[in-house]
Amino acid sequence: MITPTFSVVVPTRDRNDFLAICLDRLAPKVQTYSADLYEVIVADDSPTDSARELIRARFPWVKWIAGPRRGPASNRNRGATLAVNRFLVFIDDDCVPEPDLLTSYAAAIHDGVDVYEGKITCTEGFDSPRETAPVNLTGGTLWSCNFAIRRGAFVEVHGFDERFPLPHMEDVDMRDRLLAADFVIDFVPTASVNHPPRRLPWGTRLGRMHKAGVLYMMLHPPVRSLAWFLQNQFRARVSNVRRRKKSMDSITALASVPFELWTILVNWNDWMRWARIEKEWPR
Repeated sequence: MITPTFSVVVPTRDRNDFLAICLDRLAPKVQTYSADLYEVIVADDSPTDSARELIRARFPWVKWIAGPRRGPASNRNRGATLAVNRFLVFIDDDCVPEPDLLTSYAAAIHDGVDVYEGKITCTEGFDSPRETAPVNLTGGTLWSCNFAIRRGAFVEVHGFDERFPLPHMEDVDMRDRLLAADFVIDFVPTASVNHPPRRLPWGTRLGRMHKAGVLYMMLHPPVRSLAWFLQNQFRARVSNVRRRKKSMDSITALASVPFELWTILVNWNDWMRWARIEKEWPR
């Protein structure tokens, strides 16, 4: 089999401290894979030139491209336009790749499979219900912060759906479209990144993220009622508080819930109208 080549796409926006750590771990002589078999592309949605200047000063081996500033789905697609290698690997800028990430993906690739999801850990754990990370220890999720896909397959399914304007549900949508198109997805537990915990938005900011959930529901039925949606979110938030270590964050997390649900309630009809319109437009 031909030795796999990779184009690693890292989307970023105003997170140079995280981006620098990620790129340090993707660097030649840090990754165990041969440097001439992969490239790294940063798609930059930042409103300033700081990330570009960081790359120019510290990471001259990285390709930089300006993002379209329409959300992470479109930013990842923009990065993929620069790719020249056979496989795309998507890594988020706040992830810390293991040194054998690309070597592990290369070893796992075989005929008949075009998509490979890697392992995502959160070694620090969660001390608060206000913290989150997309942990994937057993597969079946295809989170966008660590997976590899043959470039031809990515093109065939038209990449990430740019109708998703927020960092929410765009990767679940891609997984569902890949499976609907009969692509097989293999889990590669040795292709691992660590995703440190991040603070959840609070209240109305968190509530606005559910606009993407409404679009996903419209594109991938069944379409649920407002009552179902509110009840589902309420149960998820309260369950999370119960599971986590008790602290002041437990109180603020519970206080956030009515504001989150209120934001869903007052925007529901507008989101539903918007999602129906988006569904009718060709991708």
